[in-house]
Amino acid sequence: MLQYTFNWLDFTIDLNALAAYMTANCTNYNSLTCGPSDCTINFNADYSDSDISILTTYLNGLTETAQALSIAIQNQQDAITAYRDGVLYSGFMYTDGYVYDSDPTSISNIVSTLSIITAGVPLPSTFTWRTQNNTNVPYTSESFIAFAASIFGWGEEVYIASWNNKAAVAALTNVSDVLAFDITANWPANQFVYSPPYSPTTGTSSIIVN
Repeated sequence: MLQYTFNWLDFTIDLNALAAYMTANCTNYNSLTCGPSDCTINFNADYSDSDISILTTYLNGLTETAQALSIAIQNQQDAITAYRDGVLYSGFMYTDGYVYDSDPTSISNIVSTLSIITAGVPLPSTFTWRTQNNTNVPYTSESFIAFAASIFGWGEEVYIASWNNKAAVAALTNVSDVLAFDITANWPANQFVYSPPYSPTTGTSSIIVN
């Protein structure tokens, strides 16, 4: 009896489906035995070259399918990253109804202003923060801390949504499902409410979705 051994861990494979395929298509197929990593196809003594050809064609098809699935998952995860950045950088609507810039430069400016406040430097009485439509909104030190805490909390939730969507895509097992995955779903609302207390000394705050 001829034995054909291969490492089944190299393939995304349903061993029962393989056995059924061999039974249906190979006249001289005898049995399939598998260990922790290797599988052995047992043929009858009068096997033919076509039996081996049928088997290798099936395994090569599995390899191509696995590669296509891997590529599709990576492409969707890259698309999720791009969509995440679009969400993060397109603007943040605060509870005052204004949309504020949330691109990296704007976030850096918020961090810089927050560091000044937490260092104990008082803001001018005329201090304002400019909205995306160029409206100057007055802020005190306390109200700016609340604003900063809200936009940072929202940004964290956006990243968590990104990670969850990527994990959901990675768990899919066929290309069509991967391509059908809606990368625009499951993102947080574009508004967060800051909930006191916030301590500049400890940096603690409570952020809840509005």
